[in-house]
Amino acid sequence: MHLLDDGSRLAMRHLALAMGVQYHARETRRGFKAGNLTQALFASEGDFVVICDADTQLFPSFLTNTLGYFRDPGVAFVQTPHWFYDIPEGIPWADWLEARFGRKARRFASCLSALTGRPRQGADPFLSDPGLFFDVIQRRRNRHGAAFCCGAGSIHRREALFQNALLEQGRRLTRLACKDDPDSARAFLPRLDLMPFRYHVSEDLFTAFEQHANGWRSVYHPGVEARMLSPWTMDAWATQKLKYAGGTFDIFLRSGLIFRRGLPWATRLHYLATFWSYLSALWLPVLLLAPVISLFTGLAPVEAYSLEFFQHLLPLLIMNELAMTLAAKGHNIHSGRILAIATLGLQWRALCQVLRGQPPHFPTTPKLPSLAPRLRHMAPNLALLALMGLVAIHGTWAYLTGIEGFSASFLAVNLFWLSLNAAALMRAVSAGFWRPPAPQTAQPSDAKAA
Repeated sequence: MHLLDDGSRLAMRHLALAMGVQYHARETRRGFKAGNLTQALFASEGDFVVICDADTQLFPSFLTNTLGYFRDPGVAFVQTPHWFYDIPEGIPWADWLEARFGRKARRFASCLSALTGRPRQGADPFLSDPGLFFDVIQRRRNRHGAAFCCGAGSIHRREALFQNALLEQGRRLTRLACKDDPDSARAFLPRLDLMPFRYHVSEDLFTAFEQHANGWRSVYHPGVEARMLSPWTMDAWATQKLKYAGGTFDIFLRSGLIFRRGLPWATRLHYLATFWSYLSALWLPVLLLAPVISLFTGLAPVEAYSLEFFQHLLPLLIMNELAMTLAAKGHNIHSGRILAIATLGLQWRALCQVLRGQPPHFPTTPKLPSLAPRLRHMAPNLALLALMGLVAIHGTWAYLTGIEGFSASFLAVNLFWLSLNAAALMRAVSAGFWRPPAPQTAQPSDAKAA
């Protein structure tokens, strides 16, 4: 076992000594997490490598239940699901209402549950539950040997990591030789890092994509073999989402792996689906701002809100909802939609950084709770909410005063559309003001009984 310390901290050295594990510190932070892993790979032995983040607790069954997959010589790594055991469960709406407004208010619990789509108040405030990703998306990718690597909770074949690194280094040298001459390319060789894990903000996704493009397969083991911590602050949540979005955009736009010859078509489609989900940031603003523009100008996004229009629209929406519900196998499909809108500002920030040629940053995701809300992350959502409130007032006033174009159906449809968008934006704002539950102190009677 090896403890990899990017900070060269004496306390970590003493901890490793006390636990009887190897300690590795670095003079530089080149490559960040990937560089840290690479140094340890050169300083260690063994055919297989298990990755654990600082907040990962492996179960004793981890190796027993994962090593068997490597009997297949084409398997590069095995990924297990992430289980965030600290996701707040919240309290039932009935209890929450009674605590604030009295016992009679409990009767409104079902209304709040229907309006919010959540049976409990304060449950999973940052939408961190990864059940849909691991139970549905990873399982489907696994059919074609193309499961994602998600870093922590994965085990890797050392041979696959180094073979992949050598192949990619050869490709970089070939590109240099094409630009200049072979002699200059050979001169660059000592300066090119051998990267078993790609130096990148999304080193796990990038490395897995390269391995799949080089002919290796992966396995998703569906059983939970570790537990981890989820973000508990707006800063941690925003940092995590920025890293995911920035890394994905950068890989899609700059790596060229999606066009690599020899990449199996099924694997290519799986990665395209991932990139497509992030590219929704390009058309989500249209859906988000359409009712805003309509309520401000009186111009409808469609020619008429007639019965014929809804006869065509509603069957499409209903069939799409049924298809998504069946495909999600019982998981909540609304969380992903809410998250896409709530994180739209962060996704655009990441996309703009990549388009400007700025490499994605490598900040670590903070885990410790902080009581100060991060208004800078909520600013885009707050600005849009304010704009929505103003146009809702303007649209209502225009209808009441009889301004042409502001009919009752026009107002109702756009206010309903606006309300749905506002509710999704509010999810990020409410998460910013969420506080961890206060620890309960034992009563004297409880202590005596204990």
